[in-house]
Amino acid sequence: RWPLAIATGTVGLLIGVLIGFVLGGEDADPVEAAEETRSALVSAAGTLEVVAIEYEESVDGGTVVKEAEYRGALDALESSRRRFESSLPAIEVLAPERGDELAAGYEELERLMSERAEPEEIEATAEDLAELLKV
Repeated sequence: RWPLAIATGTVGLLIGVLIGFVLGGEDADPVEAAEETRSALVSAAGTLEVVAIEYEESVDGGTVVKEAEYRGALDALESSRRRFESSLPAIEVLAPERGDELAAGYEELERLMSERAEPEEIEATAEDLAELLKV
């Protein structure tokens, strides 16, 4: 048990140091950098809930019925993507495959929205992406 605990702690410390160097150079506080990255990703995930709500109010049967809400959904998606992209340097160091997976999720959600997919599909896709952002 102890070797596993020590190995886990060491890996966690190294990850924190890497995030610190990626986000702020040698003077960065790795704990603060990790907290900022996590905060940005949680915020990005939360904004996806707004995407689903606004989209549901704006699209019916493949037709935009409320333009302002549809624009709000697109703006919320862009806001979420910007928050994710602000953390991308750290994600690329720690888990490059996760960054690719998240980027693909944003592209898929944007594609579905531009095709005026059913709100239930947008909600499910947004929820899946939000879960990936929180991990």
